[in-house]
Amino acid sequence: MEGRNLKGILHSFFIKKYSYFTGALIYCAAACALGILTMLLPHKIMLNDGIRTLSIIIPLILLVIPEEAVLRDLESDIKSRYADYVLTAVTRDTFARGMLIKNLICMAAGLVLAMIVAMVYHFIGIADSTIFVLLPAMAAISGAVDWACTPLTIQMKSAEKAGLTVGLIIGIAIILPLMIAANIFADENSSAFMSIISWISGAQVLIPTYLIAAALYAGFYFILLKRLERGNVC
Repeated sequence: MEGRNLKGILHSFFIKKYSYFTGALIYCAAACALGILTMLLPHKIMLNDGIRTLSIIIPLILLVIPEEAVLRDLESDIKSRYADYVLTAVTRDTFARGMLIKNLICMAAGLVLAMIVAMVYHFIGIADSTIFVLLPAMAAISGAVDWACTPLTIQMKSAEKAGLTVGLIIGIAIILPLMIAANIFADENSSAFMSIISWISGAQVLIPTYLIAAALYAGFYFILLKRLERGNVC
């Protein structure tokens, strides 16, 4: 019975939010076409730093589009009180597992589409091989961050407020200190700084990234369960 309920939760989600996946597919096709069009540019312009930067940013956006659907769907269910209706038919654990599976599926979908764009850009010659390390690492991080926003979305009744709160915490507690440290290393010991950058760009960064993401997923799964047990979801 619980398995059937879980399938129902997932089926409802994909029916309601199919536009996000359609949009991601359209974006992927447009991004690939844009990359192919760069072949018409002079070789010197193709190797321009601006083009290189865009070849990283454009695929990264694809990681976000499908993930956005999960929290938006949860917010919509809370505001329509549909979430309370679902929780009368399924256990809290089934509801939490449904949210987790939706998050992981959307993360995987975004990564697959981003990797398609990255492969096109790499084949054309406007992106180097480090993008194939960056994308899986960023997919794991963005998926874990979105998952951390799930209990906050329930608490605040808003995906936007939850995302802003988590973003501020990450920015102040993690990104700002890293930027300060990077500036210090870059000024005082450029060889050490370049060694760190080289390590971050290598495949070895994936294992610690996945471990951190797994820890966040596990921790916030239990936080979500505790929040659901308190009731008053809507």
